[in-house]
Order: sequence, then C-alpha cells, then structure tokens
Amino acid sequence: MKNRFLFLISAVFFVIFVITLFISASGKVDWDYYYTWNTRKPFGSYVVFNLMQYYFPDKKIEIRKESAYYLLSENEFTGTNLIFISSILQFDEYDYSELLEFAERGNNVFISGYIDNPDLIENLGIKYVSHGQEKEHELVFGNGIRYTVFSKINSFCMEISPESSHSIIAVNEDNQAVYAGFRRGKGAFYVFSMPEMLTNYEIVKNPSREYLSRIFSNVPVNDVIWDEYYKPKNRMSGNFLHYVKSEPALKRSYYLLMVMILIFFFFRIKREQRIIRIIPPEENKIMAFLHQSGNLLYRSSSNKKISGKKIRYFEYYLEKHFNIIPEWNSASADYISDFSIRTGCGYESAEKIIRLIALINGTGKISDRLLSDLDRNIVEFKRNFQGEKNG
Repeated sequence: MKNRFLFLISAVFFVIFVITLFISASGKVDWDYYYTWNTRKPFGSYVVFNLMQYYFPDKKIEIRKESAYYLLSENEFTGTNLIFISSILQFDEYDYSELLEFAERGNNVFISGYIDNPDLIENLGIKYVSHGQEKEHELVFGNGIRYTVFSKINSFCMEISPESSHSIIAVNEDNQAVYAGFRRGKGAFYVFSMPEMLTNYEIVKNPSREYLSRIFSNVPVNDVIWDEYYKPKNRMSGNFLHYVKSEPALKRSYYLLMVMILIFFFFRIKREQRIIRIIPPEENKIMAFLHQSGNLLYRSSSNKKISGKKIRYFEYYLEKHFNIIPEWNSASADYISDFSIRTGCGYESAEKIIRLIALINGTGKISDRLLSDLDRNIVEFKRNFQGEKNG
C-alpha cells in the first residue's frame, strides 16, 4: 500500500513537472492584457511599476489587491496617490463613494483606462470616444511638447463637459483630450485614457519614453498605492483562482483548505486499519417472546390455556406483593375474610375473584365472556392496589 502511494505521488509530480516544462518551453508570445506589476509580457506593467521609485522618490510604494471599497473603508489614508491601470475599471457604487471621499480628504486618484461606472463618469463629466487602433498618435502636453507614440490596440480620447471643474493636461493629434485632472475637495482625480501607453510593449517599442515622466510629473509626489485588484486577469477573465487570490478572506480560506486536505491525506494514509466489526449488545428477547406467545394463544382461541396463564401470573403477583399462596378451592368465609384483610381489597371483591377463579379451574371449556370477566377483575384488583400504594 505504501509503495503504491509513493508511486502515485511521484506520478502526479511528474505530470505537473512535464506540463510546467511544456508551458514554459512554448515559444508563443502571450498578447493577453495583464497590466500587473510583475508581468514582463508585452501587456504587463513591469517597466512602469519599477519606474515609480523615480517618479515618486523617497516615497513608499505599496501593492494592494483589495477592492476600492474594502481598501479605503478599512484604512484612513492621507497624502496618498492611488494608481489604477487597466483596460476597464469596473467600480461599483460602493467603490465610487469611497474613491470620492478619498480624494476629498486630500488624496489623489490616478486612473488609466476605461471607467465603467456611470456615477463616476457623470461626476467627472467625461465621455469616452474611440480614436482608432494600430496607428501613430501624438501626445501634446500643455507646454506644447509633443511626443509621438504608437498604439497597437484601440485607444480612447475624452470629451469633457465644460461645466466640469477640470484641466486638460495632454491631447492627441486631433486636439482631443487624453489626459486631464479633476479637482475634488482637497485632492484630485487624474484620468489618462490610453492605458496601453503604460505597458511594457509600448514603452519599449516607442523611441521616446519621456512622455511617461510627463504623465506622472503632474501627480503630486506622495506615497503610492498600486492597485492589483482591477486587472483584466482578475476581474474579467472568469478565472476562479485569480478571483480567490484577489480577495484576502477567500485567499486565506483557500490556503487553509489546502492545508486541511494535506493533513487529511497524511493521517488517512499513515495507517490503514483492518475494519473492526461492531458487535451489538445482546437483545433482551423475553418481552418479545411473551408477546409472541400471547399472540399464538389468542390465535389458537384456547380460552382455557389463556385463563390458566392469567391465573398463574396472578398467583405470582399475590405471592410477590402479599406473600399469599392462594388456595382457590377453599372458598370458606374465613379464608375469604383473611384474603381480603391481607390484600385490602374488601370482602365482596375478594369473594368475587376467588369464586370466579375456582369456577374457571373447575370448568373444562371457558367462554369468551368468562375469560373477559377474569381479565377485568384481575386488572381492577391490581389498579386498586396501586391506588392504595400511591395514596
């Protein structure tokens, strides 16, 4: 058994190792969108994340994987920049409320991507407009400096309501806003509509990468919280494990489950015991035997035998409770008087039951009525005795 288990474990690890080697050896480029801090694939954000220490020198850079609501409701941040970079930012109503309050307290929210929350879009007064894909674009900043960038994927620009309190930081070649700041309370929202410009592929491919410093130079130099929750692989891929790992409570539960499974298998295979048969205790079958015997007597319609059994049990009852060995054929007045005194049943009751039993013992055939009278008198006698005893 032990050897078989070791062989099974070795086989599982071998299969996992082969699959890992197969995936690692694949030469196909992964063009999925990640925007994650540690992904070196084309559409990861490894480069821009590692440049954060230069854009925000001597400041703490922290990676968080909670939703905006969970992160901001559990912590009181001050003087902090919260950075979101993803294709689509799916904020719910609770996220929106916490983000707005976070900015009004004097913090800053940098969002690069398509905001999928009607309340936040309405509050900022923006409307996203597609402006083509796989083409060169110009980023024109407020000081007139232009940067030529190449976008491989569909990009967006923004139409901003004139009633919104904002300042346009950069536009494209068609003079459409792609980067703007929105004051809210003591803080601000900074919205950059071209998140692909912040991926490894675009940064490496574009000849001039100075536009990155221009983008982040407009954000105050504060401590940075880098979001890893609203990423495509976490929010939109439908991958169960990605979602579980993104939620701290689910992540801890998942690891606890794995540990419990390992502990179970460890103790399960540590010792294989032979099945021990459970022997139930001996059953008291006396009452069942009496019940069965009674049924047989009633089915045989032998009133003589039934009355004989009843009289015998009644004699045992008298001997046990009154120390009387009855002599049913002695129906003299003195015997009946002595019987009634010792049992406390009264002279008439004693006479009735003694004469009834004497009659039955002397009769060969017992009618149903006579048997019924015997049963009724015995039951009444016992009931009277129990009543006196309890009284």
